[in-house]
Amino acid sequence: MIEIMLVLALIGLIMGAIVIGSRRKTRDAQVQIAKLGVQQLSGLFFNHRLANSGECPSIKKWLEDKPLKSEPKDPWGHPLVIICPGEHDEGSADIISPGLDGEAGNQDDIESWKLE
Repeated sequence: MIEIMLVLALIGLIMGAIVIGSRRKTRDAQVQIAKLGVQQLSGLFFNHRLANSGECPSIKKWLEDKPLKSEPKDPWGHPLVIICPGEHDEGSADIISPGLDGEAGNQDDIESWKLE
């Protein structure tokens, strides 16, 4: 009976380690997807401003004209914060993903001007 309990405890520890590792990998993947989305949207703003004498497009206009299929959101479902013209990137827009917690202005934010 003790051997069975030890085996079950060991299996539980192994499964716990697997779950924790997979959650970390999922979170890392979400951060990478958010970074790519922010970079891509920043590039769209930059290209639009080059082609339109520096005019900042509105998301509403882009949705109507169909360059965007829906309001841009991060992998956690939070809308991206878009400031155009950018305070940090004057040629484009400052784009911020509020990160996992959904609140802009803290450490887990993903900001376009800090990405390469």
